Amino acid sequence: MCKNIKFLILCMTIAAASANIHQYDSQSPPESVVNLTRCNELNLHRWELHKCCKYPHINLHRVLIDTCLDECIGSNDECCPMGCLWRITKIVYDSANVNLNGLKRTLKSSVFDSEWDDLIETSVDECALEVRPAGLEGPCQFPAHLPKLLGCTIKKLFLQCPQMHPLPVCETTKMYVQECM
Repeated sequence: MCKNIKFLILCMTIAAASANIHQYDSQSPPESVVNLTRCNELNLHRWELHKCCKYPHINLHRVLIDTCLDECIGSNDECCPMGCLWRITKIVYDSANVNLNGLKRTLKSSVFDSEWDDLIETSVDECALEVRPAGLEGPCQFPAHLPKLLGCTIKKLFLQCPQMHPLPVCETTKMYVQECM
């Protein structure tokens, strides 16, 4: 627990010092103040999470944080893993062509770093086989498997996070993703 708090403090300091990271209004509206007791054992404002966990070139972090927070905070502060995963899936599904190549393009456009391109390609292909060994074919079959496929892919990507970006921000973000999925 203490280790996680130290990670958060350090990455928030890094974020505050970076001119590249978007500035968030400290006077956030009440609805953006969330209780994360169940998901990460801490109380933080959403804008603080964004400053802590968003690289300037990785929009996917903010999408993950927002969708997980929106779905994971219930009346008893209990996570809703499938609800959280479905919200993330819907964002990708709405903006992607309904096939594997469309999913790859959408993920690549969310992660503005060509270093991730090969990893995204590999992760989607590996997960497609894990989710449906016979393969994912055509727009009629793909949507039903998209939630599991996307969840699998995102987990694979974030397991690589410390190697791709060796900063505490990655460990913190990975913690949210694993907890909310």
